[in-house]
Amino acid sequence: MGPQTIIAGIALLAAAGSLLLFFVTENETADKASNWFFLVFYGLMAWTVVEVHNLYIEVGGFVWVMTVVGLAALAVLFVGSLLLVLEMIGFEKVAMLTTVAFLVVMAWMLTVSILIVTQGALPVTLGWLGIGVMAVSLIVVGFTATDREMLLGEEMPGPALGEDKYFNQLPKPVRDGFNRLRWTWRYDTPEKYQHSVKGYYRM
Repeated sequence: MGPQTIIAGIALLAAAGSLLLFFVTENETADKASNWFFLVFYGLMAWTVVEVHNLYIEVGGFVWVMTVVGLAALAVLFVGSLLLVLEMIGFEKVAMLTTVAFLVVMAWMLTVSILIVTQGALPVTLGWLGIGVMAVSLIVVGFTATDREMLLGEEMPGPALGEDKYFNQLPKPVRDGFNRLRWTWRYDTPEKYQHSVKGYYRM
């Protein structure tokens, strides 16, 4: 694997770290940074998909299918993320499609890890590391997605500055910006507010 694979891995870690920082601090700069890091990751991963294809081309048609599906998923993620970063489309328009595409990329990574273990061409330890990371990721995602008890229980207190009078005091560009639209996705009803805030604590 070339240096772009290492840079892609670093970009993915930076994206995850920025996203975590956003969830903890609600800092919009961290959110935007995570989107840019994800763009770098998606772009460089396409190159890695082609390299993996070249390493395992002798396996047959399965590798061709894996390559085409992986590249298509990365293209969807790249274009969707670029449109979000440039604020040309709202998240609700691409959420389902990009989620499915991200799951496809995760499946591609797991499949490559299995190929490494069974076919060689790269260190077997790398394959087992990939399988382990994917397994832990699936367990964590599965646990948090299905454990409804984490969403139940005490009601979270409302925001101290959540009244419209505070919002109306903000400068017009802030009131009219994309941030307000994103706020409506998470907080514009008491039910959404409770769900979102409990989700942050759950993470």
